[in-house]
Amino acid sequence: MNIKKQIRLIFTMLFWIAIYFIVKSQKFESEKNPYLTVFIFAFFIGHIWYEGIYKKKKIENRKTEIKSKHLTELKNKQADFITKINKQDLPTELREFIPLFQKWGIDNKMLREDLYENAKEDELFELKSIENKREIIEKWIESNTNNLDISQTLNLTIKSYDDLGLWTWNKKN
Repeated sequence: MNIKKQIRLIFTMLFWIAIYFIVKSQKFESEKNPYLTVFIFAFFIGHIWYEGIYKKKKIENRKTEIKSKHLTELKNKQADFITKINKQDLPTELREFIPLFQKWGIDNKMLREDLYENAKEDELFELKSIENKREIIEKWIESNTNNLDISQTLNLTIKSYDDLGLWTWNKKN
């Protein structure tokens, strides 16, 4: 909990404790003083609404704005997260998938989530095409421990396939 929240919590507690003692010292009875009762309940409900609903939405909007700005910055630097794969690095049966590996094997969580959220159906069916080559990909990853960047890219591509649940999709008509 940050210092602003702690200070706000302390002031809120002090306010409600002060209200309690004021009411207690006046031998408060709600039937004798209905206006004070309404004021206290209205203020309490207003405080709960402000902290629980209004402020929460405001904070969520701010977080979304920050995430969007950060995502834009990452997209401008997206080339830094794409592994360069030469045709000679992979077996012949996997060479046709190099653009696919470079697209879905991005090593940045935010960029991957954005890719998942904005992927079109055609792109997902294209990713599904690795389904028949999965064993070859996994064997290549196991046998080539000297090239970790490419292994990680292939692993992330398989992870994308699994995360998106593409094994449940039927072939495109």
